[in-house]
Amino acid sequence: MIHVLRDIDERPSYAPPDRLTRVALAYLALPVFLYFPGWFQPAPALILAMLLGYACWHTCSTYVLASTPWPPKRVIALALLVASVWSVFGGAGHFFYANSHDWIIRDAVLRDLVAGHWPISYAAGEDDLYILRAPVAYYLPAAAIAKLTGIVTADKLLWLWTVIGITIFFLLLPLRNTGLVRTAAALLVAVFFSGMDIVGYMFPDFYEANFPIQGAFIDWWIQPPPLVSYWSNTSNLFWNPNHTLPAWIAIALFYRHWRHPRFLLITPLLVAVLPLWSPFALIGMAPFLLMQALRWWLRHPRQSLNVRSIAACLAVFGVIFITLVVPPSGVQYGMTLTTPPEHGGWIYLNNLDHALTFLENYTLFVIFEFAVIALLVSRAIDRWLFLTAVATLLTLPFLSIGPGNDLAMRSSIPALGILCIAAVNVFTHPTSLTSPYRRWLLVLVLALGAVTPGFEFSRAIGRKPWAPNLDFTLIDANNGGIARHYLVERGLSPLEAALNRSVPVSNSVDWLRYCKAVHPRNKSNRPYVARTWRNNRNDGEIRAERERRRTEIK
Repeated sequence: MIHVLRDIDERPSYAPPDRLTRVALAYLALPVFLYFPGWFQPAPALILAMLLGYACWHTCSTYVLASTPWPPKRVIALALLVASVWSVFGGAGHFFYANSHDWIIRDAVLRDLVAGHWPISYAAGEDDLYILRAPVAYYLPAAAIAKLTGIVTADKLLWLWTVIGITIFFLLLPLRNTGLVRTAAALLVAVFFSGMDIVGYMFPDFYEANFPIQGAFIDWWIQPPPLVSYWSNTSNLFWNPNHTLPAWIAIALFYRHWRHPRFLLITPLLVAVLPLWSPFALIGMAPFLLMQALRWWLRHPRQSLNVRSIAACLAVFGVIFITLVVPPSGVQYGMTLTTPPEHGGWIYLNNLDHALTFLENYTLFVIFEFAVIALLVSRAIDRWLFLTAVATLLTLPFLSIGPGNDLAMRSSIPALGILCIAAVNVFTHPTSLTSPYRRWLLVLVLALGAVTPGFEFSRAIGRKPWAPNLDFTLIDANNGGIARHYLVERGLSPLEAALNRSVPVSNSVDWLRYCKAVHPRNKSNRPYVARTWRNNRNDGEIRAERERRRTEIK
């Protein structure tokens, strides 16, 4: 008995789902419960909510979950503190500089969700009516509350929602039976975890060994082909928390429980709710879920599953999948060897030199980004998780989706999360397999990688903060363009008959008659309104707009 307990403690992938698991699943499922009544008419919304509710009830019942004690209060307090400080420097809340153009778009989506009627629709000239079909789970809780408290509170509510998500991720890390110092070290490893981007950036073949200026963005250090980038944890949080938080929570849950039989009841729920957060998070989790399903089938071929719960999850997944990807958005996809990106400055050359260049760059990318770290932490993680993570990271550079290859950037987060958790294990639970020699080498590699998040922090501190525009719609923020991966003509949606009817939001810029005389605030007669607006606003304009909003609320 003692041996079994010790074995479970040393291999947390055997841990049964517990109350912390329920909290994590509630965080992921809550936005989906808000989405159904907001987007769909009462009858289909009720049916979908009941299906999701049944799956959640079956997944989170007391029979499935173990009564494992909560983490110690000091661990919870420290996790909350680090999460709050870490997220303050990101875009949510706009306490410091927020990375644009990304946060201009993100602010506009949040603004529309607060100010408009769900589902958000836009009148784009003539008789065209577009609806928002982007994955909006990250924004929905903050937007729903801001509808009651006022639009000026939306940004801070989004920051609070981000803090909660990071805290849950921290508490899911392997911090069991660790002292306060080791816990703090583990959280710092998670904050500063990154590949050795600075080494790749200064490699002679790329930037002639020039050290980047302070605050530079060095996650994109490789010169294509291939068009690929794996980001540090801090870069992912600061630039795209909507993709990052669900991927972190999902992979941390998987790490803790995947070998336990009860976790098979939870994975269908993850498949159902992740697409509304980020399809790329689900793609990144797919190799791990397939590995789990294959091992279960090989070892327990006759064990029955709850078909009704799985069917409910599949129905929820199907509806969300259809609303997000049908009709296709026209986003570019292909192979990074043969498919030139829309914006990349290179073309495909069907010759040996091109293939050799691809192979050389790919090899350097693998070495600097994750291979060295993987070798150092290979003994601190479950073998199957390690192999799946490495195989995923080796494969993603060959595939491309989107003009900047979002597939590699976003879908790599779960696999990188496994390596991050393994690095945490090295320091929080050292064993004879992780010798002091390995630990010191890992410290050196992580210190080189910490340059990347260091630049992210320096940019956030060194550049001037800017407040969100409370007038710009998504179309305004996109300079009057229709982003097909965000918007779709309502009449082309297969579920159009089931959607709520909503009044289109009004653009603050008249894009049909745009000129300097009509919109002097933009100080530009070019279609770059969102960026120009942010760069040209002064502190007086920001304060005046805030006072005007407060007066309207009163």
